[in-house]
Amino acid sequence: PAFHAAAIALFYLGSGFTMIALVPFFFLKRWRHDAVYLFVTLLTSALFVYLLKFTVRRVRPWIALGLPPPFHAPTDFSFPSGHATGPATVAAFVLVLAWRRHRAIPLPLYVLIPIAFAVALARVVLGVHWPLDIAVGMMLGAIVGAIGGAQRARKIEAEATPAPTE
Repeated sequence: PAFHAAAIALFYLGSGFTMIALVPFFFLKRWRHDAVYLFVTLLTSALFVYLLKFTVRRVRPWIALGLPPPFHAPTDFSFPSGHATGPATVAAFVLVLAWRRHRAIPLPLYVLIPIAFAVALARVVLGVHWPLDIAVGMMLGAIVGAIGGAQRARKIEAEATPAPTE
């Protein structure tokens, strides 16, 4: 029961509405552009998730196995897991951007990465995703997040490079 309660808490943590946490960063001049890039990166990963869901059309485990509906039982398709993709996107974006900027891994990543894995595993515990759903979701998030973080880093590097004089 305690693990199930933790899985439900992780369900909320991995939900798309947690992107609201980005809102304050849009108003802070230092972080505004990073927040916009991260927001667009998250939207991109969500688009890939929905395109794959409706292309693959994989039935959720609780439905396929004839089990009673779990907590907040989703009925759409299960592959890949959006709850696994989102946190992986954020973690990869922050990791790549921080590494390119400072050649260091920031302390928050030591929390973000385990949370991303925990959110993904909770989806299997709740019976709403197959293990492959979360594995592919995390890989998708890592790829899209790394590309988004690299694009933001390139933009920062281009802005910092003085224009050539003739």
